Amino acid sequence: VEGELRFAVVVTGARGDPLPPGGSSARSEVRVHVRVRVQPPPTRAKRLLLDLGHSLHYPRVDAPSDDNLLGSGGGYDAYDWLGDSPLTNFAGLFAELGARGYDVDTTSDPLTDFDAAQYGALLLIDPEDFFTAQEV
Repeated sequence: VEGELRFAVVVTGARGDPLPPGGSSARSEVRVHVRVRVQPPPTRAKRLLLDLGHSLHYPRVDAPSDDNLLGSGGGYDAYDWLGDSPLTNFAGLFAELGARGYDVDTTSDPLTDFDAAQYGALLLIDPEDFFTAQEV
């Protein structure tokens, strides 16, 4: 699939403040040609849903690290500063599942808001928040 994205960039006053009467703004139109390869979704058995809604979130919180020897992110730190994410402490798992042909979706929504029939498994890894009665 290919096409062109078009959008306008408008420069106004500092930090988006309105211009004074009689002031002018700069406007540019940007066009970007895009080509993407679209693949059919994997089979249900190869689709996983990772729940992030019950895990720590960025911004930082003072939560004890899950790994008392290495701390968050492999350093010697007593706290999980970065929260739980496929881009931080779940990066290795996320990469390994992808290498084995799994497609991992993430959700921060309540567990009542997804279609379980679309996924082979729901991954609940290190939840730190409570589940509602409807989610259980």
